[in-house]
Amino acid sequence: MSALVDDVFSLYEGVVTDPASWTEQAIVDWSDGVASMQGMDRLSGKYLRRVLTTATKLKRFWEEDGRLTDQSIGWKSRVDIALGPKAWRPVLDLAMHELGRTPDPNLFATVSELFRVVNNRPWLEGMDYDQWLQDASRIR
Repeated sequence: MSALVDDVFSLYEGVVTDPASWTEQAIVDWSDGVASMQGMDRLSGKYLRRVLTTATKLKRFWEEDGRLTDQSIGWKSRVDIALGPKAWRPVLDLAMHELGRTPDPNLFATVSELFRVVNNRPWLEGMDYDQWLQDASRIR
């Protein structure tokens, strides 16, 4: 899986489970740290900026929601409660871009899962990683 996508999942988890610790400065520091460590290209940076905007919205939602202390709500469900599939769109865009840069079966599975959440249908009509890789190699 892409370390960048993993970092984004960690950010989302943090802002929906402990929004008070994610100040604006903490989010900026997170962004600077991720950008400097990932060797990010321009398009990844664009998607990351969208992720940061979404993370800020998620943080604001959970700062004001009375269910913040309800431990029975998982972090992904918290993202869904706050913004629904719209919250996952920038993560999907980033993951798809990263998959195109560095094919990986775990990242492929993540893209497939995110695509289903965002679009309510299977990605590539359920094609598996090996089929995708074979098709992708023909295109290159």
